[in-house]
Amino acid sequence: MRIGTLIYKELLDIVRDKRTILSMIIIPLVAIPLLIFVVSFFAYAREKRTFRETYTVAVSNEIKDNELVRLLRDSKLNILFSSNPSQNIIDKKAKAGLDYKNKIYIVYMDASSKESKVAAERCEKALMVLKENLIFKKLENYKINKEILKPFEIKKVNVAPPRKLAGLFAGILLGYLLVIMIFSGATYPAIDATAGEKERRTIEILLSSPATRTEIAMAKLIAVAVVAILSALLYAVSYSITMLTFSKVFVKDPALSVIINSLPFNLPIVLLLVLTLVPFSLFAASCEVAIASFAKSYKEAQSYLTPLMFIVILPAVISITSPDTTVSLKGAFIPVYNMTQAIKMIMMGEINIMFLLITVMSNIVYAALGIIATLKVFSNENVLLRE
Repeated sequence: MRIGTLIYKELLDIVRDKRTILSMIIIPLVAIPLLIFVVSFFAYAREKRTFRETYTVAVSNEIKDNELVRLLRDSKLNILFSSNPSQNIIDKKAKAGLDYKNKIYIVYMDASSKESKVAAERCEKALMVLKENLIFKKLENYKINKEILKPFEIKKVNVAPPRKLAGLFAGILLGYLLVIMIFSGATYPAIDATAGEKERRTIEILLSSPATRTEIAMAKLIAVAVVAILSALLYAVSYSITMLTFSKVFVKDPALSVIINSLPFNLPIVLLLVLTLVPFSLFAASCEVAIASFAKSYKEAQSYLTPLMFIVILPAVISITSPDTTVSLKGAFIPVYNMTQAIKMIMMGEINIMFLLITVMSNIVYAALGIIATLKVFSNENVLLRE
């Protein structure tokens, strides 16, 4: 009964903290979607303008091929005849350059400029058309069918259903986000429940209450874990809704739209995600509460927890950069990495029961070790009451 009252008290304190509300509700539900839409809108507008505009290409005076000039102009390119095409790009007089030396066409571009790369691609396409036309003309002169150049065709067929592709996309993204958001979502509540209590001078009152140290510590851990998992789930919901809306507004490729609209969000998936996230949230909460307990102030606690975030990000990033969709049982024992892999696996719908069980059990063990460490910290008055 007392621990229930303590959990309620801790949750009430957390909710009253404006920083927690900002990081838990305002940022995921308002700031993140708004940021994605603004960035996507300007990126989409810029991309559209880039491919619609006509660019200037500096063409060497050595090039006398009228057909090539016509093909370049048909490719939305203005011709600037020049003795030094590469210098024209440096001088911002042209977006791309074209030269001809020893039967080799040289395309110049500025790799740091999107417009320059687009202009160079248009030059290459025009050259490919010119090359084909010349070959076909020679074949006609020798009365050879041009189909001889195409003895067969290659066609790639993707057998992965949209559900699997969408799951892979969502799993990689959510795996990273949920893990990071659980730790970052637990940061402010953990600080408020420890260093915040010290700053407010309420830790002494709490310790002198009838509640035991174990009950106080467990109440703080559970409250922080609840806030962490809720924060992560809010981020997940926010990103999912944003991505679905994003696909309808900005994505014009029908195949890509089908993949995004196949994002696997249903009750069994959500329940399985929550089941795997609960022990991990307790692990994150115990780590942050134990570390923040050594701080005397809010700022000091933040400086203690900042290195922890860098440690967490490393295995999460490794999981993102891993190209393999299969999982290794050894990875199920590595904290953080195992969660990102488990989430990716769940979202893809290809659940390895053994990997999932080892992941959950190992996170339970890590959470238990973290809880034991937190209980030891709370049994030491020199740590809790340090000025």
